[in-house]
Amino acid sequence: MTCFDAIDDFLETGESMLNWHGLKHNHQTPITRLIAILSFACFGLVNTAALGQATSKLPSRVPPSPNVSAVHATSQTKGIGWKRLAEMPEKLGRFQLATDGKLIYRLGGVGFNIRSGSSYASQLAVFNPESESWLSLAEAPFGTGGATVAYWPSKHSLVAIAGIKKLGEQFNMDGVTVGVYDITADRWSMQKLACTGLGRPSWLIHSADDKFLVLTSSQGLGSAENFAELDLKKSTLRIVSNCPVPGRMAAVAKHHGTIFIVQATKHGPDHKRARVHQFDIWADQHVSIVELQEEFTHVDSLFVWKDHLMMWKNSGDFDQNRFQWPTRLIEINCTTGECVEKYTGLPSPQARRSSNGIFCGNAYYVFGGQREDSIWLQDSYRFDFQ
Repeated sequence: MTCFDAIDDFLETGESMLNWHGLKHNHQTPITRLIAILSFACFGLVNTAALGQATSKLPSRVPPSPNVSAVHATSQTKGIGWKRLAEMPEKLGRFQLATDGKLIYRLGGVGFNIRSGSSYASQLAVFNPESESWLSLAEAPFGTGGATVAYWPSKHSLVAIAGIKKLGEQFNMDGVTVGVYDITADRWSMQKLACTGLGRPSWLIHSADDKFLVLTSSQGLGSAENFAELDLKKSTLRIVSNCPVPGRMAAVAKHHGTIFIVQATKHGPDHKRARVHQFDIWADQHVSIVELQEEFTHVDSLFVWKDHLMMWKNSGDFDQNRFQWPTRLIEINCTTGECVEKYTGLPSPQARRSSNGIFCGNAYYVFGGQREDSIWLQDSYRFDFQ
C-alpha cells in the first residue's frame, strides 16, 4: 500500500476531505492536513535515484571553465529534451519558486492584470514531480507581491521576504518582514528586522547554515545595489557589500560559494549590454563583472546544471508582447561572456513572461506565466538533461 492509499482510506471515513490534485482543502483539521502533507512528501521520495542530484566538479569561487563541453542534443537524443507535464490547477504567473531537491514549492502569484486593484494570491502550494500533482499548504500571512523565497536546508523550512498585498502599496526600504514556513508542521512564523538603507529586496539566496543573502535596491524590483546578510539564528540583517554597477538584474543562481547574477540589457540612447556578475558568499564581496554576447531581459531565468551556467531564454525580438517565438537554452561562459545555444534540434515551449523556472533533481521545471496582458497560462514543462 502506498502513502496515497493509506491516506485515501483515512479520508474515506468522512472525518475530512482532500482534493489531491487541486489547490484547496475542505474542512480539514490540523491533524488530517499534517497527515496529508507527510504522505505527499513520502511519495516524493520514491524513485529519487531516477531524478538524480545535480553535482558539480566546479571548485567554489571559480567560474565555469570556458572549455567545458555539454551534450549537444538533437531530436533523436534519447531521454534529453522538453516534456509537457500535467497543467497547474489554475492559470497563474508572477509567483516565486523554491525547492528542497525533491519537491517544488510555489508562493503567491496572479492570474489577472494586477493593475485592476485586486490582491496578490497568498497561496503556498507544493508540486510533486513524480505524480505531477499539486497540493495546497498553509497560506502566507503576508503580501506576496514582490516577495522572494528560498529553501532552508538545516530546518527543512522555507524562508520568505514579504512583499505587498496590492499594487501601489509601499515597500519598507529600511527593513524586512521575514516569514518562515515549517514544512513538517505546515505552519508560518513571522519576524520583523530593521536595516537602515537596505532598499527593496529583489532576491533571496541561501548562503550557509542559518544565513541568507538578500539582494536589494532603491531602484525597484529586479535591481541590485546592496548585498545584505540575513542571519536567522541571530535574528540580524546587515549590509555586507554592494554591486558596483547598479541596474536591473534579470536572473540569479547559486553554485557552491558563488552567486551568479545576470544584469539585463538596457535599451535606449544609453544602451548597455547584458552582464554577468559574480559574488563570493564566503568573502562577502563582489568579485567580477563580464559583458555578455547575448541580450537578456527580466523574462529570462538562470540556473546551474552541474558545472554549466544556463539561461532559459524567453526574450526575443519585439512583437507587441505576444511572445510567439520558442524558448532557448543557452550556456553562459562567465569568463569570456560567450553565450552558446544548446539542444537546438529539440522543440521547446513557447516564450512567455511573468513565469518562473527552477532546477530540481536532474531536470529544469517551468510553470505558467503570461502573454500579452490578458493571456495567462497554466502549462507546465520539464527539461531532462539525461
